[in-house]
Amino acid sequence: MAHKLRHGLPQRIVRAAVGRNLAGLSWPIDVKCLVREDRPVPTRSVIDMRCIADTGTFARYLPFSDERQVIVRRGAELGQDYGLKDPSEQLVTISGVEVYITRHRQILSPPVSQPSSKPMTPGAERRYQPVSDVLRLPDAEVLIRRNPDGFSDDEVTEILAAITFE
Repeated sequence: MAHKLRHGLPQRIVRAAVGRNLAGLSWPIDVKCLVREDRPVPTRSVIDMRCIADTGTFARYLPFSDERQVIVRRGAELGQDYGLKDPSEQLVTISGVEVYITRHRQILSPPVSQPSSKPMTPGAERRYQPVSDVLRLPDAEVLIRRNPDGFSDDEVTEILAAITFE
């Protein structure tokens, strides 16, 4: 099935089987993947970063020489709730394949305030509203923390450059 989208590229729907049903949602889910007519839809992404933990469906990568991590979910781990989704999606090209990256903001509850505690500073409040980018590949979701203490735009570009398809 191919549909014309912006830039004259066809859209193909790739099925990602995750093998579970959450709150009445139907699975497998559809993942949008834009490809050129002469290229097959990629089936497996390869992430060329130092992996520090991998269970097969959940992995943690260290793209740089600090403790900041990139989370990759596959298979049964797909379809997580990443928080409030920004209404805009950005189309990015990875190894000639165009995929969507979306921004999400979580709203976390801070610890209960004690009568003797000081009011929370604006910087501390931001820690309870982390912002992340989610890259939706045909076979995986890549979670890239942006704020607080996350990756800059240039660093995200380097992370995306480390992803290829088989």
